[in-house]
Amino acid sequence: VLGLERGQDVAGWEVPGIYLDYLRRGWSPRLPLVWEHNLQDVRSLAVLFARLNAALGGGELPGRADLASLGSWLLKSGGEQRGLELLRLSFEEGDERAGRALGLHLKRSGRWEEAAEIWRSLAAGRRSPFAAVELAKHAEHRLRDPREALDWVQRVLDWGLPLEARFRRDLAA
Repeated sequence: VLGLERGQDVAGWEVPGIYLDYLRRGWSPRLPLVWEHNLQDVRSLAVLFARLNAALGGGELPGRADLASLGSWLLKSGGEQRGLELLRLSFEEGDERAGRALGLHLKRSGRWEEAAEIWRSLAAGRRSPFAAVELAKHAEHRLRDPREALDWVQRVLDWGLPLEARFRRDLAA
């Protein structure tokens, strides 16, 4: 995320052994590498905190950031506007997880048509059984259109995808 590379370094899993060696013998020639490793970690955390804080406030996002996870976290933490913005951005970049989270949030918020649009996009572009099941539920319960609901069920079956047991149960219902 930060694009930093460590120079001469010790792997994190080696640190406890090097420290125990220091406790037993009083000194380890690799101990300065542990100090450098820990110093790099502290500096990296400070930079990461600053960048995340800026991103949460609407600033530039860290490179290679997991926008779907960040957006979902913001939705749960009361940052709805920025969370939705990040989920939409991630979904537009092709992240199906972001589309799922976005659609479910819109559904819970009573924004049914917006949620259905996300699900239609997921179903059309990715043949998402999740989206098709949500669209079938939407058709049956919100639109009161059992034919459209059955059409979505049939589409999923026609895709010939391997389906998890959960989706098979949802489709049968």
